[in-house]
Amino acid sequence: FHFGEQQWHLSSYISSLKLNLFYFAYGLFLFSLLFYFHLDQTSSTIYEIASIQLPSTVFIFLLTFSGSCTLILLLFNFKQLKDKLLFQFFALILFMILFKTTSLLWSFSVYFVLWHSLPSLHEQAKLLYPSNKKPITKFVRMALPYWLLAMVGFAVAIYFFSESTFSLVSLFFAFLAAITIPHVVIIFWMHQKK
Repeated sequence: FHFGEQQWHLSSYISSLKLNLFYFAYGLFLFSLLFYFHLDQTSSTIYEIASIQLPSTVFIFLLTFSGSCTLILLLFNFKQLKDKLLFQFFALILFMILFKTTSLLWSFSVYFVLWHSLPSLHEQAKLLYPSNKKPITKFVRMALPYWLLAMVGFAVAIYFFSESTFSLVSLFFAFLAAITIPHVVIIFWMHQKK
């Protein structure tokens, strides 16, 4: 939901069940594309983290299901989303090229930083510091200690887990999940207050 909502961010916040279902389906579709283009690495990463071996058919089903739901829900939400349709179509083509030509870690990192985090930071800064002439600068200054603490925590985790059976990719995704889950909750509350 969170990734679909951020990707299709509308200039005015609209909350409806149909739109929320679309955000969920689209976010799931993006991740399904990423997983599909990296079936083996995704499966081994999930196995390292959760000790669950998923067959490739699960990822193919997820891609087909989420893609179908996205198209159907796009039709139901066409009026709200039509202005972003062309841009999102070209963004989707770029994602597919990125996901197809790079590794799982690189694909996710580029998507996460350029297409998700930067627009999210911009939105948060404007909402938190609306009267500030440079809201992004203030936001970065206020958030920097937390980001540094997270990086130190990640470096410590790498040090302690370097001898274990976990790969750096698995550790990275587990660490990212620990950061992303609170972030998703905060963004949800932020949008509710809008």
